[in-house]
Amino acid sequence: MGARFSNYFSGETTQLAEAGLKFGHSRFAASLVSFSSPHAAAFSARPIAEGHAIVATRRCVARTAELSSAEYLDLWRTVGAVCDAAEMARGATASNLLLRDGAACGPAVAHLHVHVVPRLPGDFVPNDEVFSALEVWAPSDADAASRPSVRGVLQRVWPRGVDP
Repeated sequence: MGARFSNYFSGETTQLAEAGLKFGHSRFAASLVSFSSPHAAAFSARPIAEGHAIVATRRCVARTAELSSAEYLDLWRTVGAVCDAAEMARGATASNLLLRDGAACGPAVAHLHVHVVPRLPGDFVPNDEVFSALEVWAPSDADAASRPSVRGVLQRVWPRGVDP
């Protein structure tokens, strides 16, 4: 993780102390959680690309306006740390971040979360196809049933294949 976050996160806050992470109506096993902080946690579910992570608030809220100042700052510090780690792991020099702040934006789950997608040149062609893939993303099979198929988008834009 980048030096800009090394003073903020201690070893104790990076360990998930709970049995799993509740995300909307789903619960993810602690083994799927790659990073946690006091008010947020990062996990990978149905990734659209290698290194794709979701950073969710621990408290289930639909909008950033519902967060306390401490929760808001912690969310974005966690996003930054996860972004640094994902880029380093994938060898990327850029990332897309996506936050849908409220129901009118069409999030797959009514639980505030930020997508972190580390990017390599040519991994999505055309470049903005990453947003098409995120548009149909859902965290679980049950959630995916109510959204368009991600497989078609991914086969079109990420020919190396991914099994959502």
